[in-house]
Amino acid sequence: MMVCQRINLKNSSTNKWIGNMDIKLDDLYEQLKNSRITQEQALDNIRELWNGRDSENGESENALFEREWKKILLNDENVLVTQADVCDEELIVLVGAININAIEFERYCHSSVSIKTRCVVMHSQQSRSDEQYQYYAQELLQVLKSLLQERPRQRIRVRLLVFSQCRNGAPRESSVMIGLFGMLTSAAYENPLIEPQLVELDVEESTSELIEKMETLQKGTISRNKIVRFLGDRIEFSCWKKIKDGQALRDDSYPWRNKAIYLITGGLGGLGLVFAKEIASKVNDAILILTGRRSLQDVRGSGFDDTLAELRGMGAHCVYRQVDVANYSELSSLFATIGDEFGQLNGIIHSAGLTKDNFILHKSSDELGEVFDPKVT
Repeated sequence: MMVCQRINLKNSSTNKWIGNMDIKLDDLYEQLKNSRITQEQALDNIRELWNGRDSENGESENALFEREWKKILLNDENVLVTQADVCDEELIVLVGAININAIEFERYCHSSVSIKTRCVVMHSQQSRSDEQYQYYAQELLQVLKSLLQERPRQRIRVRLLVFSQCRNGAPRESSVMIGLFGMLTSAAYENPLIEPQLVELDVEESTSELIEKMETLQKGTISRNKIVRFLGDRIEFSCWKKIKDGQALRDDSYPWRNKAIYLITGGLGGLGLVFAKEIASKVNDAILILTGRRSLQDVRGSGFDDTLAELRGMGAHCVYRQVDVANYSELSSLFATIGDEFGQLNGIIHSAGLTKDNFILHKSSDELGEVFDPKVT
């Protein structure tokens, strides 16, 4: 589900503000490209531009959207490839293929595709999914940095192929690797000539079946959709559907339940407390397990007792556990302790984390690792 803010573009002052924003962003880009400002200064200026927008620029509203999958019909009209669908180059990134012959697939990409095509096949030797994700993220970072350093002057479509569990033509378990598409999308913001596409395939695909689907992907309607998945013989694309007024969440449809047990990582941070108070205000006798890296003695000196009293006053039972969620063994011990002490765990809100804002072009492997450690362990 997604929440966004829509600005009323019918207001002439709004259009003027957007036009001025475009000019200012172009100027910032030129200054950054010519090293007249640093990337940190550019990011600060962009935040100031957005935060300083005039509230009179137009009416705005919040809207609630949910993901929807629609079937692609391969009739004559849909498969028609227009000039707008044709890129000058393609880069295909294959993530986590089990049954794919990399040499055969690369040979197909280099010789059978009508436009210049490069191919990168990634395969991790790690056994744990968190280690695999970090490996693929680091590899993708290097691929995208190299691409951005080339400063492409023509349109290049970058297809990220990931493999998920399907059964009888229905999705059973989507691959966590689809999260890598966020990095690819960010690269497209840094260079708009990059056209990102995520393709989700069945993990049981053979090399010949994959090649057949690659042929299908060249068709017009499919190539212009950013997120596509193959389910047996069916092809679907992802889009957002606005939830109509009156269909939003009702008071009795929240995911929280009375007397349930919830683990909130980063529980004393700003986001963690938002969720803690939300749960406490909606249900009775919930048990909230708040975690953080600091010791109980340290958090007691930073307003923890007041926070605890407030949550208990709202009807929740709260406990604090010191744990570094980036440490696999500490995290495993925490879950074992929760099982022994409470017998169950009904929900996890993973709000621990940190930011290291930087352009992909300049982002280091260490920076990426620092951000991912508390998120994907």
